[in-house]
Amino acid sequence: MLPEDLVVRPLREGEAERLSAAPWPGGLPERHRDRLARQRRGDALYLVAWQGERPAAHLLIAWTGPEDEPMASRLSKCAEIQDFVVRPDLRSRGVGRRMLALAAALARGRGYARLGLNVGLDNPRARAFYERAGFGETGFGPRPIRWQSRGPDGETYWHEEMAVYMVKDLATGQISS
Repeated sequence: MLPEDLVVRPLREGEAERLSAAPWPGGLPERHRDRLARQRRGDALYLVAWQGERPAAHLLIAWTGPEDEPMASRLSKCAEIQDFVVRPDLRSRGVGRRMLALAAALARGRGYARLGLNVGLDNPRARAFYERAGFGETGFGPRPIRWQSRGPDGETYWHEEMAVYMVKDLATGQISS
């Protein structure tokens, strides 16, 4: 059940530090500040779900679309979701569905024909969630993606996993490639 006090909106000035203190692992404070700067420039929109004063989820919509080839050249008018995280205690309660629906509506409102994202091959739960929401594989095949996180020891670590790129056609709500 969706929490009644949930509010989803773009990140505001001064809130990046609160995201870094949230109970999801590996947050880098500078990542949130960078995303706020991208939002200020108009390159992206950083949506955050708040449950009262606590962050519940975050999702970045990059208006620049996928940067990696071959997706970049073949997926015109495609906004891209990056780093979509829901707080563990709120998963399977509708928070992710609400955020994803809002992201799709915002992209459609800006004239985007498609919405894409990477999903790890080792995350079948997320993949099933995206499939239920109308996303499908694009046929580009598995490819490595990399990101950084900060461990409990304060050190910064690089991670890599194999992922597939999934896309949803925003006009029809169907799988698009």
